[in-house]
Amino acid sequence: LGLFVLSLSLFASAFSGYTLLGVPGAAFRDGLTAFAWVPGTVAISAAQLFVAPRLYATVRARGRSFITPAAYLTERYKSSVVDAVASLAFILPMGVYVLAQLKSMYALMQGLTGSDA
Repeated sequence: LGLFVLSLSLFASAFSGYTLLGVPGAAFRDGLTAFAWVPGTVAISAAQLFVAPRLYATVRARGRSFITPAAYLTERYKSSVVDAVASLAFILPMGVYVLAQLKSMYALMQGLTGSDA
């Protein structure tokens, strides 16, 4: 899929409804305690610096190209149960994330238009 799709994905994540509406609201409401998310974000980013290159090398050594983490896990463990569990483990949080984006769009439009509908 390439760098372009990766860039779009990163852009969509970085400028999500949570980032644009949730974080500033939490910072306004809670003050400096809103920075509690910073260590977790740094830890996840640092972990990716160690995990991603190794995973990339493993996938290239197998001569495969995987689109989803569930596809990699299915190939690695050769199990349809692992495929189902991995797919659900990624789909359920993604569903919550998408619903949060829709709710933030609704709240933004409600605030901009002054409508209660």
